[in-house]
Formats: sequence, C-alpha cells, structure tokens
Amino acid sequence: MFQWFVFAFFCNYQAYYVGLATENIVDRLSKHIVKVFGSYVGVSVNHTDERKKGWRYLAKEIDKKYKRNKIKYNLEDCYLVTVNPKEITKTLEDDYKDKLKYIENILSKENHPLIKKIIELISRKKADMDWRSFNAKEKGVKHEYKLLCWKE
Repeated sequence: MFQWFVFAFFCNYQAYYVGLATENIVDRLSKHIVKVFGSYVGVSVNHTDERKKGWRYLAKEIDKKYKRNKIKYNLEDCYLVTVNPKEITKTLEDDYKDKLKYIENILSKENHPLIKKIIELISRKKADMDWRSFNAKEKGVKHEYKLLCWKE
C-alpha cells in the first residue's frame, strides 16, 4: 500500500490541509474538491466542522466571496503539494500508516519549518503564520523520520 501526503494551501483564506492519500491520488483530490465547493455534506468523517473552520467553513467563505457575487471560483488560490516517501520498502511495514499519521500530525502544526517554507514559496513573502491547518489530527505512532526538502 503506497501512501503519501497531500497538502492543499488556500492562499485567499490562509488555510491549509494536510492529508494522507493512498494509491489513487485523483480520487482523494476529487473528494476534497467536492468539499471545497460545498457539494456534499454527508455524515461520515466530519472534516466539515464550521466552529473549527474546516471544509464547510471554507466552502461557505468561498460561497460568500465568489458565488454570491457571480464570480466563478476555479481554485486559483489553491496550491497542491505532495510529499512522497523515499524508502518505498517501508510501506510494507504493518504500522506504516500509523507512522504517517504521526508525521501528518506534526506537519499540521502551523509553525513547522516545512509549512513555513511552503507558505513563503507560494505567497512570495515571509510567512506571517496567520495561516491555520484545518485537517483532522490523529496521534499516530511516534518514530524517527527525516523530511527532505528542495534546495533553494
């Protein structure tokens, strides 16, 4: 089972989402695009919590700014970033997904250096960290890991 991280950064709303994607990343992204446009309310996992400013909050904000003003929202402020595991053989370990959940939780913290670096790259300015993460956070299995980043 191959998994990687998918980040969605919404610059107009200074919000980002960190999620795990399994083998079909297109399906994962499609589900989240539906959430952005508020097309599905559903009763399953609640990533749409308004009080914590989740997907439903984002969809309503987009509705206020775009739909009500008859402007088409085409995700022009959204940047997608993927983080792929370097050691593919590790994906066969029984606790691999739980280890990824641990890293997901760490990356969901707004002050993480990688998050700051991505925000500075996409917004072309110093990360002021008024940004917030709005994904569900699970503890996962603590372990040693190393995130490799691009060179400037």
